[in-house]
Amino acid sequence: MSISLPPVDTPSDTDLIARFQAGESDVFDLLYRRHRDRIHNVILYVVSNPDDALDLTQEVFLKAYEGLANFKRVSQFYSWLYRIAINRCIDYMRRQSARLVLNHEPFVDDEFCTRYVHPCVALEREEFYRRLHDALPALTPCQRTVFDLRYNEELSLKAIARRLERSTGTVKAHLFHAHRTLHHQLLRYFQCAL
Repeated sequence: MSISLPPVDTPSDTDLIARFQAGESDVFDLLYRRHRDRIHNVILYVVSNPDDALDLTQEVFLKAYEGLANFKRVSQFYSWLYRIAINRCIDYMRRQSARLVLNHEPFVDDEFCTRYVHPCVALEREEFYRRLHDALPALTPCQRTVFDLRYNEELSLKAIARRLERSTGTVKAHLFHAHRTLHHQLLRYFQCAL
């Protein structure tokens, strides 16, 4: 006969925050362990560099530790952490403006093109993808992320919204602005190609 133990009461984020704000700073470790993997995954998804993602995760939790005494508890703790993480990612992307969220090289060495497509068409296609690749830094980090998810991972707008924890309308707006920015960036190329 097995004896079942009563469930251990796990304190909620709200309880832990109240205790932290009352002076029990060691409870922050519980908040950290509870949320670190999820925050790390968000950051890793945006920056695509495991080492930088670890550093940024630490920065997020350091900022959270420093600001938790003034946390108003209007939003959920995870939502607050998520906002800090996204802001850190945006700062990172600004610092690394030469680095792209899209890790794709220009379309140069496609076997199908070189074997089955006329060389002029292959050259035009290569030039277009190079120009597109060069235009991507003009997008904001949010626009680049949405653009990548839509066209490289081929996710639906609803799936992108779920992944980024944003509304579908917000995702549509980012994609619209990405299209418009790329259109303006590529307009000269299209005019020269005519």
